Parts: sequence; C-alpha cells; structure tokens
Amino acid sequence: MSTMEQSRDVALEPVRATLNYSVPTGQRPRLDNDDYSRSLTFLTPVEMPVVDGAGLPTPPTLEAEGFVCLPHRVDVTGVADSGDARDRYIADMKRFMLELSGADEILIAPRAVVRRQAHVAATTANETPTVDFVHSDFSFAGSPDPETGGYGVPSRADVRRTASFNQWRLLSPGPTQRPLALCDARTVAAEDVIPGDSVFPARDWSFELAFIGHDPDHRWVYFPGLTSEQVLVFKQADSDPGRPRVVPHTAFTDPSCPPGAAPRISVETRCIAVWYS
Repeated sequence: MSTMEQSRDVALEPVRATLNYSVPTGQRPRLDNDDYSRSLTFLTPVEMPVVDGAGLPTPPTLEAEGFVCLPHRVDVTGVADSGDARDRYIADMKRFMLELSGADEILIAPRAVVRRQAHVAATTANETPTVDFVHSDFSFAGSPDPETGGYGVPSRADVRRTASFNQWRLLSPGPTQRPLALCDARTVAAEDVIPGDSVFPARDWSFELAFIGHDPDHRWVYFPGLTSEQVLVFKQADSDPGRPRVVPHTAFTDPSCPPGAAPRISVETRCIAVWYS
C-alpha cells in the first residue's frame, strides 16, 4: 500500500461522536434565539460516525451532498468584535456567493452571527453560543419571506428559482473541540424532519425550523483541519425540489481534537440566491 493510500485510510477513519437528535413527543419544539434557555427541545444523544471530509476521494459538492468546503481568503480582522468589520465581511461574502452560486442576484442577511464555544444565553444581537443539536435552519417548507427576514426583496418580479445558503468560517485557530458537522442531504428523508419554530422574540419574528430525528443512514462529515482561509457553504432551502434542500448540521465535541485547543469562535452569514427567468 502506498503512503498516499495509507494516509487516505487514516483520514477516512471516522470519529465516533455524540450528536443530539430530536424525538417526537406530540409537542412542537421551539428554538428561542434570544435566550436558548427558553427553548423547548426534546433531545436524545446518539453516537454516530463523523468522517473527515478532506480525506474523501470525491469532495462533497453543493449539487450532491448540499455542502462544500472551499478555499477563500478574505480579511477577517476584527470580525469577532467589530460591527464595522462584520459589515465589511458581509459585503465580501455577498460578492463571493454571487460568483459561487451563478445566481442573478444575492440577497444577504444584514447580520453576521459570531458563535463562541459556550453553553449560555446570547450576550449580544450578533453573538450566540454554539448550537448543539441536529437541525436545519429551514424545513422542507422553505425559507421565510426575504423581506420579513431582513434580506430585502428581489429586484425583479420574474423569479425562477431561489435557494438559501449558509456560509460558515472558523475564526479561532484550529482544530477546535467544537467543530461543525454536516449531514449529506441525500441521506435525509422527509420523515426525519420534526417541524418546529425558530423564534426571535425581540424582533417579533419566527419561521419553521427543521428539528431532525435520528436515522442510522445519516452520513456525517466535518472538516477538522479547517482554517480561517476556508469557508463551508451549505444549502438550507431550494425552490427546486430536484436539488439538495435541507442539510442538517450541529456543533459536536470532537474526541480526536488535541488537548489545549483554543475555544471555538466562528462566524456565519446567510443569503438567498435568486435566479430570474
């Protein structure tokens, strides 16, 4: 066996990670984004294999698994602490997503959310703890109205297709004890979704969130070698039912992370790509 083949075998050896799945109870679950302690969740821990995506012989893509890891160098100075830096970063990501998606227009959320490795309530409007249960930001019902969500509105009426994407970047030095795991959209069945609500009480806004029930066929991937010069892009909704639409994801504790790793700090932006007729 060649050295390359040996290294690939090591890279493809999954970690055994505990992921928090939802269970149906007859009550509608709820995520309170202003104060996670007020959320109503019904979770059960399940050990699942999570494989290093960098070692896969065929890298994941947006058109197949529904997510991709890409090199993308951009100025992240001050993004974790400065509103001006976050505004600059949002503009950079809007340009990036316009090129990546091939869409005619990108509507981008006005906030870049910084997440820190903690299990406490949000401290500011732009900073929250990691989300430690399996979910997708939207259900198969699709994303909320873009104007209501602060994205703005399409510049034309002849919209042919829309798709919602998340962009996730690690700001702290990697590897991190609390990385992001992504689930191959092809392994997610409609019956795995437990509809619930994602609520923002301070903004008087809510939409349907996909809490995810366990399925042993779910295929989980993460990128432990991620740096701030890479970005994870993953799908959350698509008006075209023939394309990936729901990519469940969660923070988890990586048992293979070396001791002494820096606490995770990450930044997320969200956008809606629009194609016209």
